[in-house]
Amino acid sequence: MTDDGGVAAEDIVNITVEGPENIGPSLSIASPNNGQEFTYGSTVTVNLSARDQDGSIVQHEIFVNDSVVANYALDYSAYEMTNLTEGSYRIRAKVTDNEGVSVEDVVNITIRPQNIEPNISFISPIEGQEFIFGSTVTVNLNANDPNGNIVRHEIFVNDSRAATYGSNYIPYQIADLDAGNYRIRSIVTDNEGATAEEIVNITIRDKDQLVYSQWMERLKTLKVRLQEQPGLEHTMVMEFDTPSDTRKVDEWDFDTGEAHLIAIRKLPLIPRVFDARKDDALFVLLVDGKTYVFYGFTGHFDATDQASPRDRTKTGFIAEGQHKFKIDNTGSERLLIPYQEGVLLFQDRDKNRELSARDLKSGLYPEPIETANIQWHPLGKTNTLTGVQFISENSYLDPNDEIVSSSVIDELTGELTHNSSVNAYDTFVDRIWGEQERESLFYTVVDWSDFDQDSKEAITRTMNRLRHGV
Repeated sequence: MTDDGGVAAEDIVNITVEGPENIGPSLSIASPNNGQEFTYGSTVTVNLSARDQDGSIVQHEIFVNDSVVANYALDYSAYEMTNLTEGSYRIRAKVTDNEGVSVEDVVNITIRPQNIEPNISFISPIEGQEFIFGSTVTVNLNANDPNGNIVRHEIFVNDSRAATYGSNYIPYQIADLDAGNYRIRSIVTDNEGATAEEIVNITIRDKDQLVYSQWMERLKTLKVRLQEQPGLEHTMVMEFDTPSDTRKVDEWDFDTGEAHLIAIRKLPLIPRVFDARKDDALFVLLVDGKTYVFYGFTGHFDATDQASPRDRTKTGFIAEGQHKFKIDNTGSERLLIPYQEGVLLFQDRDKNRELSARDLKSGLYPEPIETANIQWHPLGKTNTLTGVQFISENSYLDPNDEIVSSSVIDELTGELTHNSSVNAYDTFVDRIWGEQERESLFYTVVDWSDFDQDSKEAITRTMNRLRHGV
């Protein structure tokens, strides 16, 4: 500035012109959500939504329960949290822009306890169970979840879905199954998505097939029992060194391709061990996949060598065990002949046709008896013929376990009458000697007491049915 006298004066000030005010960055945690829960073992991915509208974000930080777990510069990659144990977690994200301004966001999550898979088992049917054609198979389950609840039940039959239930399971019934093998699979799912499954295999058989299969299984079970706990007779047979047509228990064979005749001697009470004169034997014929059951005598045998004069007092009893016989179709007699070496007999020391404790103590004849042929006759009043075994003519069980009896009730009078068209002995003969191509069979002699309790009860019921014809 200059005055009117020409004198000048001046003053100076400095100013700054600033740009627009900095706007801080924005941030939100895109995942996980606040309050979200995760199952044990899950991976938790931390995704951020962050931007700076008037600059750039130069730092990204992730904190878990206030401990820094990740630090990124300009470029953020979704951070993955792993190996988290059950509990609560505070996840904090922080971003800083190029002007040094920071902002953060926080979410809380929970890791649930480790899930335990559900449990499942079949109440019914059981593994390997067999049913008669036409039966309804009920699928009943025992399922639970130790730390949650089951939300889904599924039933599959041969891998095809048959039924689906929610949390409430109602026993599923399978009907109209054809004969054959079936695989039943059940899957349960809990509220955490964990699954468990169980499988059983069943068989639907025609009734005759089922009866045959049950007898075969009963005999195989008996073999195992006698291998583990052989009786006196079986022990003597096992210790017999000379080759014979009598097999040791370990060698018993119930091949379904062979014909099998089983004699079950139902022992009376003390004092006798076995009386050949009493009709206390059950005969089970297993042939061509079918079962026929008869009753009668098992008898006693002549133990004299064919080259020697016949000594009627030299008799014996066929040993418990499995014996191989040839089926003789050459004559009118219904004969079974020892296959090659002869069979083992116990000596009848008492000469009374009773296998007593004294006879057992005396033991087996020292050599197999080649002449121990079995003749089969209809049942008479007494059993006095050496080498003869008897089959009752009155009744038998057919392959479907139905009684076939010569005693019938007259529909008009209600009286018991005789049906002459039924002859159990003829059926027995026809099934063994009527098949010309059949050359041999296995004759297995066992005692009623050798079986387990369930089998003994079943055998007793069968004997009573046959004796009473019902």
